Amino acid sequence: MKGNIVFIGGIHGVGKGTLCKSIASELGIIHLTASEVLKWSDFTTDSTDKHVADILVTQDRLLLNLEKIVQPEQTYLLDGHFCLFNNEGNIEKIPDETFIGINPLKLILVTEDP
Repeated sequence: MKGNIVFIGGIHGVGKGTLCKSIASELGIIHLTASEVLKWSDFTTDSTDKHVADILVTQDRLLLNLEKIVQPEQTYLLDGHFCLFNNEGNIEKIPDETFIGINPLKLILVTEDP
């Protein structure tokens, strides 16, 4: 990709979407969520299920679909994760190759105190 994506990452429910919507509105840039881009609904019928059966497959699909969506003259915010829950409920790191493929302009980690 062309380095026109700002990746906004954090755990489920931390406020990535709210932050991205605010920034996108303020700056007039496009907000995408990784779930929408990779079409998470194709992998599960339960939108509350956060377990990923095959993280490599979902990340490959994310990159493939980003290639189709992202236009070089636009700037994007991509709301996603640095880690996911695998099928066993264990935390698994997103492969470095995913971020190399995204080629983000910036990586931003959203955190919140419990």
